[in-house]
Amino acid sequence: MRHGVTNSRERITIDCSDRIAACLAVLCIGRGRYGVDGAQGMPAFPCGGFDVWMEETFGLSVENAVRSIGYQRIADALDTVRQVHAIELSSDIVSYAGSLARQLRASREANHE
Repeated sequence: MRHGVTNSRERITIDCSDRIAACLAVLCIGRGRYGVDGAQGMPAFPCGGFDVWMEETFGLSVENAVRSIGYQRIADALDTVRQVHAIELSSDIVSYAGSLARQLRASREANHE
């Protein structure tokens, strides 16, 4: 399932049917500044509050959600991030998402998840 991911400068998609993994991946790349469009989306959290939203929406703390789905599923979601349009010059979010995916996989291997 492809979701639009937005902030004020760029338009990004994440192609992931796993809603929890998609939300955690978007949280990782945007540190709360990005939201996920649509009815099954997620608001942006520029001032915090993701923990509360996660608990209310999925019944899981962020820590328990990560444990439940594992680093691999978040890394897989990060690998689907694509930049569609940038209004201003910005960092290469696709490369950043790929870098985070590699770090999660390396952490998973080091911890034998």
